[in-house]
Amino acid sequence: MHTALSRLLPYLPVLACSVLMVVCMLGMRAMGSRPHQPERPSSQAAPSTTPPALLAERVAQLEQELAAVRGDTEGPARAIPAAEDAQPARQPERSNRP
Repeated sequence: MHTALSRLLPYLPVLACSVLMVVCMLGMRAMGSRPHQPERPSSQAAPSTTPPALLAERVAQLEQELAAVRGDTEGPARAIPAAEDAQPARQPERSNRP
């Protein structure tokens, strides 16, 4: 009995792989057969329950944040000198020693 099992041992990974592949294929088939609901276009979206005053306040807040971010990104870029304004790097003096 022991020798029969030891002869089947090299074939065990091949058999296990095949069985697992069949199980995965069945699982994918089951997932594909589920009917899914298509997404609604934004024009048919559910109406918002947020009051217009809160929406206007939130839009104003987001516009301020956007202006602050744009201002922050422009600030460091202005601090870097343009290539024409930059002074050339000094070359080290060479000695005439051989």
